[in-house]
Amino acid sequence: MLKNGRCIGMKESIKKWIRAQHKELLHYLTYKCEWTESKWIDFIKTNFQTDVTDLEKSMLEVGCGMSGPIIYLRFANAYGLDPLILDYYRRGMIPRNTSSSLINGVGEFLPFKNNVFDIVLCLNVLDHVIDPNKVILEIKRVCKKGSKVFIWVHVFNIPKLFKKFIEIIDTTHPHHFSMQEIVSLLDAAGLRVIYTNTTKNRRKEILLECIRSKKLKRFVKFLGGILLGLNDAFIICEVDKNEK
Repeated sequence: MLKNGRCIGMKESIKKWIRAQHKELLHYLTYKCEWTESKWIDFIKTNFQTDVTDLEKSMLEVGCGMSGPIIYLRFANAYGLDPLILDYYRRGMIPRNTSSSLINGVGEFLPFKNNVFDIVLCLNVLDHVIDPNKVILEIKRVCKKGSKVFIWVHVFNIPKLFKKFIEIIDTTHPHHFSMQEIVSLLDAAGLRVIYTNTTKNRRKEILLECIRSKKLKRFVKFLGGILLGLNDAFIICEVDKNEK
């Protein structure tokens, strides 16, 4: 039985998650999608330094949204899961030509058997879920031994006092992590980190991209990220199931 403090904490996490999901849907109702198959391939190559277009692999994307790579990439055995999939379908927001099987669900309870997937994508998701640790453990469960897990998540490098302030104003993200916190979660779950990268390493390149885009919103976001110590972290883990 959960202790009272743990129960209260979980209830608060669920409340935050419900509010965040509502805002997520409102955001996507006015979202102009610019993603394509080639853009996702370039994005993954740039940030993860790898190619995930092996058609023989089985792939799952946890938190695919309406425009995740699983929507566009062509795999013989591909699944995408998101708690808002039905809402996206009802509003005609999912491309009709997707070849992937899309499922309405949450990462804390993946509707798959053990040891199924070669690749799992979890892109811009872990700070949106109810229980990040549970999601990571579920991802490990459905992965085959030697599988690769690709994670993209926002990380902050700021004092705890400022982090509390961000938690108050940023209600679209129930969680706010440092790089160390994310790596610790992965280590505790038994996922071996084999690659890390952050946008901090590409700031000059990203600034030039902002200037070339001539979009004020991108430039403001870039400057805000520097002031808040915000970076995008890209992590690859290998699943090592010693019990097998």
